[in-house]
Amino acid sequence: MRIRVLGASGGSALGCGPSSYLVDGRLCVDVGSAAAALTLAEQDAVEDVLLTHSHLDHVRDLPLLLINGDRRGRPLRVHGLPATLESIRRHLFNREIWFEVFALPHSIITATPLPAGEQRTIAGFRVTGFPLHHTVESAGWLLDDGKGCVYFAGDTDQPDCLAPVVEAAGGRLRAVFLEASFPDGMAEFARLTGHLTPALLGRAARALPAGVPIFVTHMKPGFEERIVAEVAALGNPSLRPLRGGETLEV
Repeated sequence: MRIRVLGASGGSALGCGPSSYLVDGRLCVDVGSAAAALTLAEQDAVEDVLLTHSHLDHVRDLPLLLINGDRRGRPLRVHGLPATLESIRRHLFNREIWFEVFALPHSIITATPLPAGEQRTIAGFRVTGFPLHHTVESAGWLLDDGKGCVYFAGDTDQPDCLAPVVEAAGGRLRAVFLEASFPDGMAEFARLTGHLTPALLGRAARALPAGVPIFVTHMKPGFEERIVAEVAALGNPSLRPLRGGETLEV
């Protein structure tokens, strides 16, 4: 599985793009940076989008991805929790924020609900969703290419979220993408906004078999150095802070 990190930040600033991962050139897991980080030809090659939840830093570039090319006759296929898809219909493509793409006579987008716990084949991957606690309904997606599995977690404050993923992967888990948004000194604010800190991330990592890397994502701009130092202090070599622009082979 080839994963391009289009954005791995919990916000947007110079050098910090919001969450978006391009898998094997055709599937985007979240689209916070999809239009900003890809050429027009690369955007045109994206066939499917898998959304973890509805927050802006995870869906920001979806409207732009739709109009940066001709999608008539081959609509962009968007997948996510039913609540996530309903949110983008009501609050993003609502005529006031962006035009009502779902009301066009020539569809350029389809939205297919994928409830947590169900399994579906998307872009050649067997995809299973796991519910996550956050301020809105959130999910993590386990992608299985037939050789192994990679897990992309949406935003969460749930340090026990990885145990069911490990069980479902059945010893075939290759990598995990999991957030640490704020430093430990902001633990109460992290709790109020539904996010993990490095200490909670360390607790989550205990569920993983030895050698499975956790790529640490969603660090908020301005707090990266503190978060990276606190992650390093945990002494777990499997925890690796992630930056936009990286390409991973997992």
